[in-house]
Amino acid sequence: MAAQAVDGEGQFGEPIIATAGVPTDTLYAAYQAEGKDRARVAKLYRVTPQAVSAAVAFEQRLAA
Repeated sequence: MAAQAVDGEGQFGEPIIATAGVPTDTLYAAYQAEGKDRARVAKLYRVTPQAVSAAVAFEQRLAA
């Protein structure tokens, strides 16, 4: 699995997945809404499942 970089300054200071430009909180909310189905969220946002995993991990670390 390739590493996905989170850019903390990417979109008006909101953390994003650097390779996709999608905010991590958006991917995390979709992950929760879609029953924690990484593949579905990846398809919906046209990102890799690894990008979804990175966003989820990042948001879970923030919440801890």
